[in-house]
Amino acid sequence: MSFNFFYINEENAKYGNIKIKYPKAYPSGSGSGVIDVHGKMRWKNSGSVEEVPRLLLTEFELDYSRWSSNINAIEQAINNLNTSDNADPYLALYSGTPTNFYYALPYLIKPGDSIRGNISNEWQDIDTAGAISKTLGGKLGNLIDKAGQSITEIGGQFSAGFGTEPIKGFKSTADNKITVSFPLYNTHSVDEANDNFSFVSLLAFQNLKTRTSFMSFLPPKIYTVDGLASGSVYMAAAYISELKIDSIGTTRCIAEVGGYNVYDKSSDSRTIIPEAYRVTITFTDLLTQSSNIMWGALGGPKVSVINPVPLTSTSGTTNGTSASTKPIVGAAPN
Repeated sequence: MSFNFFYINEENAKYGNIKIKYPKAYPSGSGSGVIDVHGKMRWKNSGSVEEVPRLLLTEFELDYSRWSSNINAIEQAINNLNTSDNADPYLALYSGTPTNFYYALPYLIKPGDSIRGNISNEWQDIDTAGAISKTLGGKLGNLIDKAGQSITEIGGQFSAGFGTEPIKGFKSTADNKITVSFPLYNTHSVDEANDNFSFVSLLAFQNLKTRTSFMSFLPPKIYTVDGLASGSVYMAAAYISELKIDSIGTTRCIAEVGGYNVYDKSSDSRTIIPEAYRVTITFTDLLTQSSNIMWGALGGPKVSVINPVPLTSTSGTTNGTSASTKPIVGAAPN
């Protein structure tokens, strides 16, 4: 039995005069790359999942190095100013191509869990004495020198310990993280077990680097993470910083599930399948949080930083352009 949802092909490319080959995953079947774990896979007992929160992931493959991406962002900024006199605060920071895989995941939020992750800001002291000394040096230096008192001494009168509070300036916001965790049960049918096995295999495959030569590689895939509902999470660009696929119950080596060895079809094609998986995924923002991004999670326009523009909700706009419709997800399992 072959994998559901995808197949792996040998990609041919050329770096200069050197021909290289590497594996690449492509969508297969009637789902067109949409893997609806939330609505169609068995992570709970039967029943409606309509009120269960979900996350929609749109997957991208990075095309260029960070340097090339930054050049692309600068070029787009110049073009945008020439045509609309509007300076976009984010632009296309990452040059990526959609892999045509979309994942709808159950977002199971336990009591006490954060819905959108945590906000952690850091402020730092500003050298007021030094700043005042510099200012006085530029404007009143000659007068102070005549009075016989050094600039440094005067600046020191305004530092902490001499009757003034230190002034603090904003430094940074910590990277945001959210963790998604859910089970997948393999005991109902062989077809559903193959769905589960194919999903966890694809997600692991897409989140490993791919070597293209002895000197180069493609990084793991990146994602937009959209909670769809107002007040949920929205990440304009994120990566999977940790992926855990744990075994629950008895794990068996069986022949009915999974792919086969395409190079040697006579070889043993059995697959290790547990009674259930426990899937735990941690997403880390590639952008620090801002009110611009949070606005999109509250029903406003969604910030988009991956070029080309990813699919977005029909309720908002993306960089001034009408948003596209998302893949249809959410049908309840039998």
